[in-house]
Amino acid sequence: MKEFIIVNKSIGKEDLNDVYQMYQSGTLSDLRCIGRGTEGIIYQFGQYAIKVFRKSRQDESVILEKLQGNPNIPTLYAYIPNKLMIMDYIAGDVIPNVGKEDIQAEHNWVGQIIDALTFVYEHGFIPSDIHDQNIMFDFWGKPFLIDFGSYKENTSKEVNKKSILRDVYEIQERYKYYSEKKALLV
Repeated sequence: MKEFIIVNKSIGKEDLNDVYQMYQSGTLSDLRCIGRGTEGIIYQFGQYAIKVFRKSRQDESVILEKLQGNPNIPTLYAYIPNKLMIMDYIAGDVIPNVGKEDIQAEHNWVGQIIDALTFVYEHGFIPSDIHDQNIMFDFWGKPFLIDFGSYKENTSKEVNKKSILRDVYEIQERYKYYSEKKALLV
């Protein structure tokens, strides 16, 4: 358990110990799988999401640690570098699976995503993998940026407003596409 780097001390020692034991014994896969990507697999453990890294170009948990403090970025509790991280479990879904009735007014969530992306730039990163599968809405309609594995370093910390607006426009278009598609299926 000494391998863990604790980021948020509100995680219980018992939960941390349970995760460590499951990781060591290879039984994390017995938990409910809530996501898969090229970088890893995410499991739900109560109020936590545990991402186990398959391979990694960079340590995503280090990036997420530096991005703590934004309301649209999940809380990181602890991690073992290049192996796993424990973060908030966000009960909700990604853009392709939500409809207009499921989320806040579009202007509200778009503004929150713009603020979150601006925060990312200001904290030294360029979000290079922003798309409809990497924006998640909780059941109250609040958007979250997820998946930080492909972020690049932004040494100048300059905010690229053009890039942010392009990303948000593409996300809005995908949202509209999926919302219209869902409406036709009803």
